[in-house]
Amino acid sequence: PGEKPAASYMSRIFFDKQRIDFKLENLDPAKSYRIGFTWWDYNAADREQKVVSVRGDGSELELLGSTLLPNWTTNVQLPESQRIDLPSELLTDSGVLNISFQLTGGANAVLSEFWLEEME
Repeated sequence: PGEKPAASYMSRIFFDKQRIDFKLENLDPAKSYRIGFTWWDYNAADREQKVVSVRGDGSELELLGSTLLPNWTTNVQLPESQRIDLPSELLTDSGVLNISFQLTGGANAVLSEFWLEEME
């Protein structure tokens, strides 16, 4: 509890110059899913990102538009967690789903946590 971030040696994040991609496999096309994630611009590098699903043909469906990430250094903001219900048509017949977190502004793309939930 509290508002002090974890020590840097305890932090583990994903980052890339432009995008962070996930390929989720062996999903059941008959079921519904939701993704969840946590992101944070700790050092106030003006990071903005969007979340898209990349279809098999390479086309993209925007799941969340460009969003300014919360930052600690300037605004003393804590990490933000979000969940997005996924439209069933995003899943291929073979049970594959591609999710991409893409940089739209700032230093680089960053992601603290990512998870998949099966909905009932």
